[in-house]
Formats: sequence, structure tokens, C-alpha cells
Amino acid sequence: MQVSDLDFRELLSFSPSGGPIRFLGQRVLVVDSAAQGLLRKELIDLLGYSAARTVITRSAYAQGWRIAEMVRNELPEVFLHAKEGKVGPMLCALHGFGSILASQRTDGEGSAPLVTTSMVDSIEVEQHHLFFETSEDTVCWSFTGFASGYVSYIQGREVYFIEDKCCGKGDDCCRVIGRYKEKWGDELLPQLSYYQIKSVQTT
Repeated sequence: MQVSDLDFRELLSFSPSGGPIRFLGQRVLVVDSAAQGLLRKELIDLLGYSAARTVITRSAYAQGWRIAEMVRNELPEVFLHAKEGKVGPMLCALHGFGSILASQRTDGEGSAPLVTTSMVDSIEVEQHHLFFETSEDTVCWSFTGFASGYVSYIQGREVYFIEDKCCGKGDDCCRVIGRYKEKWGDELLPQLSYYQIKSVQTT
């Protein structure tokens, strides 16, 4: 299978009568956007903004990492092209994060980011607006965490994404930028707390 041949209908398997649903052979659960938005709200209300963002980001990071493993194991011919930067955006779209407008890839060793991806119709923006007004900060925590976990696995190095534009705060699109950890500098420091378990501890 080539990258261009990726088809959600072939990656997803289920029985018309119901029962287990599997993606790349692994069992998955379908959850609607409103329920996910309510979960986000409950986490914010219970834990606070930073801790809720940490839980969501860490979970999405693990999901992205796991998806990369699944692609390597189940679609090795596709995995061979993963570093070209075409597979990740397609998987994000297939998982329903939103509609990918553009995604650029470099070697990440110079001043240019390793990955720059723009998206509209973000499901997280939709979830956020169900319960909150326009945000002062970016809200695509799952998308950012997923991309960080997925690309870190693909590259075999720590890669972190930061969302610098978001429809949730009134921008025309949601844009995430990924760099190797050592290429970020001080800009990354406040973001790293969302990947550390200690930031979800409450008193």
C-alpha cells in the first residue's frame, strides 16, 4: 500500500450488527464531539486549566506514539515514507482532528521548523465553543499532543509541537509548528509542563 492509497474504510473494521471496532487491528471506541467537549469542561472544572490541558495533551501524545507504532507494524511499506511528512497529516485527518490545509516538512536542522501544519474545522475548537467563549489561548491540545507523540516516534528523537494560531481564539486557521526539542530554546519551556505528570497533581 502506498501513502496515497490510505483509505479509512480499509483501515477500519467493524461488524454491521455492532460489537468491537478496530483501527489497524487495534480496538477503538467511537465517542461524539459533545461528549468529549463535556469531558474537557469537567476536567477543567475539577482540575483547573493547566492540569486539564496536561491530562489531554499527555493522552494524545501516547495516542500519536501508539499510532506510529501501529503503522510501522501493520503498514511497513507506508512507514518507510513516514519521514517524508505525508502520512502524519493524512492520519490526523482520518482521525477527525480537522481538515488539513497545508503541511510543510524540512530536515529540522536549520532555522526552519521540522513540520508546519495548518488546519480548519478543528474538532477541539468545536468542543471548546460548546461550553466556553472565544479563548485567549490556543485550544487544540489533543492535536498538538498527538503530533508530538507521532513525529517523535517517527523521527526517533524528541519533537514537540506548539500551536501558534488557533480558530478557538479567533485566528483564521489552527497552525502547529514542530521542532526537535533542542531547536526550540526557551519558547518550549512553558509547554513542556503539559507533558509532565507532576503538573496534574493537585493539593
